[in-house]
Amino acid sequence: MRETRPDPESFGAHPRFHQSGNKSAHPRMSKTGNKRLRRILWQCTIVAMKYNPIIKAHYEKKLAEGKKKMVAIGHCMNKLIHIIWGVLTYREPFDLNGGIRAQKGVRIFV
Repeated sequence: MRETRPDPESFGAHPRFHQSGNKSAHPRMSKTGNKRLRRILWQCTIVAMKYNPIIKAHYEKKLAEGKKKMVAIGHCMNKLIHIIWGVLTYREPFDLNGGIRAQKGVRIFV
């Protein structure tokens, strides 16, 4: 079992900051990583925002914080990456209540 956390950079799901001298532009989603995987992850995130209560609540929380919609979707992509990582690492089905580890008090990075 791996103990490392997922790396959103390998999916291109992290913000990229453009800065030149004193100028700085708004951060954009990085285009590094596998673009097919990023597109699939993007589509899964859009569906999860509609049907998964955890992702939906996370999206609404980011909008309430004043984030733009595309930025909030990027945050949801990272959340989904962490959920997928937890399922694959611990080899347990996804549970909205946190699963067995949450009941035992083990900290999960989801």
